[in-house]
Amino acid sequence: GSSTSSTSRPGVTGLVFHPDGVRLLVMSHRRTVALWDTSSQRLLRHFPFGQTWVRDAAIRLEGTEFAARTWHGRHFVWGFEDVEPRPVTSTPPMGSGLEYDREGGYLWSTGGQGLVHRTDPADGAAAAAWTRGWPDEDAPHAWNLATHPRRQRVAAVVGHRYGDRIGIWSTDTLALERMVDLAWGVGRW
Repeated sequence: GSSTSSTSRPGVTGLVFHPDGVRLLVMSHRRTVALWDTSSQRLLRHFPFGQTWVRDAAIRLEGTEFAARTWHGRHFVWGFEDVEPRPVTSTPPMGSGLEYDREGGYLWSTGGQGLVHRTDPADGAAAAAWTRGWPDEDAPHAWNLATHPRRQRVAAVVGHRYGDRIGIWSTDTLALERMVDLAWGVGRW
């Protein structure tokens, strides 16, 4: 995952550790993603993204590539040995909060309309899990994605004017298993 800072300065927008625990992807407003060796404090490579900056990124568990979402909502997969990234397009479109699943075959993201997306970055094939359970047709929105590889679950915060909840879905079937009150995790205000 990543955090976002003000676009008025060339600051760091996010960090993602490589599975080796030594390399670190650093996203910034400089429109590049930098790969650093944290042991030697050496810059290993820049991955330029043209006229936009990267908001979210995830590294495949095998450590061979990373996925990135730009400020303009475009998604890319970039192999660490590749010269250029591969664009990833899917229907429905992917959102924010990127994570690879346990096999590294799917990218997970959240999106508008209360969706959690599962996308195959190789061919763009996508499936979406919906949130249900609000008393009217107003569409909620989802963010803050987390996957659990061994238990085959994905969770996201689902916001709505009736209150925020935590949704938990099966990664295999995309079935919504439960919605719990946000207070479940943090307590009531």
